[in-house]
Amino acid sequence: MKLKSILLSLIWLGICSCNSSQVVTNQSSIKTVKEYVESNEFIDVIPEEMTQATFYSKQDEKAHLYKMMAVMYRFYKHCSMDEAGIITCNISSGKEINVSEEAFDMRVKEMNSWNNRIREKVRNGVKYKVVRIDDKYFENLLNFR
Repeated sequence: MKLKSILLSLIWLGICSCNSSQVVTNQSSIKTVKEYVESNEFIDVIPEEMTQATFYSKQDEKAHLYKMMAVMYRFYKHCSMDEAGIITCNISSGKEINVSEEAFDMRVKEMNSWNNRIREKVRNGVKYKVVRIDDKYFENLLNFR
């Protein structure tokens, strides 16, 4: 009976160690921006983490950045830009693009700030150039490294 208990304990220990090595392997692989976009998985990133957190590794930092770029892609795919460069968002929540509300709200605030700067330039007669939200922009996001 004692031998069976020892064998069961060893088997259990083996199973646990196999599972933990799989976790480490899975954590060490980083999805690309394109993989996040194509999978349409929920992106639960909170933007403030990027400025407040000290990442455990460069991989953690890179993974967070890739998630943020995927959020940008999803958000701006649902926006339009007029000739002046004013951006209009055509969705009202992060749920619609499968991202956290915090990430969605950050994108909306960034868009509003952008629009306010453009309007100020127009009002003051300042010449300006804008980054167009076009196929090239989206391709650059998808291939970000």
